[in-house]
This record gives sequence, C-alpha cells and structure tokens, in this order.
Amino acid sequence: MEVVIHSSVTGLLGTTVLSTDPEQTVGRLISAFCRDKGIDHRLDLVLTNCRQEVLHKRRKLIAYNVRNGEELYLSLKGMQCTLHCCLTLALCGMGCLSRQ
Repeated sequence: MEVVIHSSVTGLLGTTVLSTDPEQTVGRLISAFCRDKGIDHRLDLVLTNCRQEVLHKRRKLIAYNVRNGEELYLSLKGMQCTLHCCLTLALCGMGCLSRQ
C-alpha cells in the first residue's frame, strides 16, 4: 500500500508518497521517510493522522486502520498543536472531506 506524508518540518517541507505494509510500525515508516529524504533517522519526528492523533512509533499501521492512500502528517515532537502546524491541519481537513 502507499501512504502520503505531508511534512511541516523545516528542511523537509512537502509531500512524500511511500510504499509500505499495514504490518509495518509507525517508527519504521518514519525511518523510511528519513531514508527517502537522505537524512539520518530523527527521534524528534512524529506522525499524526487526520484527526491529529499522535501515532505511537511501536504500534503497527494496521492498529490505526491506516489504509492505502491514507494521508499522514509529519511534525516535530511537541509541535503538533502549534501555529507551525496550521497548514497541516488545513491539509488534513481537506483530505478528510475529500474521502466523504
């Protein structure tokens, strides 16, 4: 399956599509994102879903019902609810509305 990751992290801004597996952990997906961007794995990165729920790194994607084409949002740990992530929230809303 493929997931779409929208990043609001300075230096990593933009959208990336990654091939993954529902049995993969969130942490491994973040590692795959880092590899795709050519950077070392960063422990300060977190993924959230459309409802702004933080996806815990040790849990599998299937535990969060992540499906093919799902849009996830990458930010810095602790930055999920700041003004810096307003764009992420706007993109999330558009993504959720487009699925209905």
